[in-house]
Parts: sequence; C-alpha cells; structure tokens
Amino acid sequence: VINKTSCEPGGVILLVKDDLRRVPRDRRDGAVDAARRDVRAMQQLRHPLILRVVEAVTHDGAVGAITEPLLCSLADAMYARVAPLCDMDVRVGAVALCDAMRFLHSSARRAHLDVGPHSVVITPSGAWRLAGFAHSREVPPHRTAIPNPFFADAATRPKPHSTFDAAAAAAAAAA
Repeated sequence: VINKTSCEPGGVILLVKDDLRRVPRDRRDGAVDAARRDVRAMQQLRHPLILRVVEAVTHDGAVGAITEPLLCSLADAMYARVAPLCDMDVRVGAVALCDAMRFLHSSARRAHLDVGPHSVVITPSGAWRLAGFAHSREVPPHRTAIPNPFFADAATRPKPHSTFDAAAAAAAAAA
C-alpha cells in the first residue's frame, strides 16, 4: 500500500466481512468492536516500539488501519518460515518487546493482556513492533494493576494441590 499524501509504503491491518463469517453470529459485533479498540489504542500510543498507525480505515463494515511498512507477524516468521529468524534477531526483538511493555506499564498505564507471536509484527528492516491491542485495558490512576479477565482472582482461584498437611505437621511438632 502506498500512502497518497506522503508517497511512503505502508502495511495494512484489516478486518473485513469475509473474516466475520468464521465468527459465531452472537460474537460478530464484539469482533468489530475489538478491531476498533485495537486501531484506536495504536493511534493513541506513540512509541518507537509500538506499531505506528498512519490512518484508520472504516468502510462498508470493514475496520482497519494503514500502518508503517510490515514484513510479517512473528507468528508467521516462526511457524510459516516467512522470514527466517536467527538467535540474534530473537534476542534483539525480545529486548525491544520488554522496552515496549515497560513503556505501556509505566508511561501509558496500560496492560496489553494478549502478548504473543500473533501480536508482534516485524518491519522490513527486521525491527519488532508490538501490536494487537484489542484486549488491552487502561490501569486506573489509583491502582497499580488491573484484574485480568482471563485469569481467576485470588478469591476464586483453586488452591494448589499439596501432599503436605499443615495440621498434621503442627501436631507432630507439638508431640
């Protein structure tokens, strides 16, 4: 994709109606809302290690973004071998992701909640960028963390199974 105003190449992230056929009918609106949240968050977050959105696009039910140039996602590079990764690429990319997460948590006060190979993109220069902010949440100013909707909180989390019986150990120590 070539940006008409700057004549620079760009990448495209797009959710179209054909993609929604695979989503159950009762979840289609949620998928479109998630795509909108993803694009909106990437537009708001300004950092060199977060995917830069040049322009948001909505047309005839499709939601998308024109971004900086992209080569592939990390998932494509790992599993489909689109772009071969050497050890040094992985190390430098992991450091870049840590720096992006540090920015998210400390400066932007946002939790990503969905970091994985599918939410990391690789630019033609080999740089890794964090993307996929559909599930991200802002951390309220008075809190240091937010409850993760994908994991049970401490009150409802099942207790780990242990063969150690604290009551029996206390009784044995008293005897």
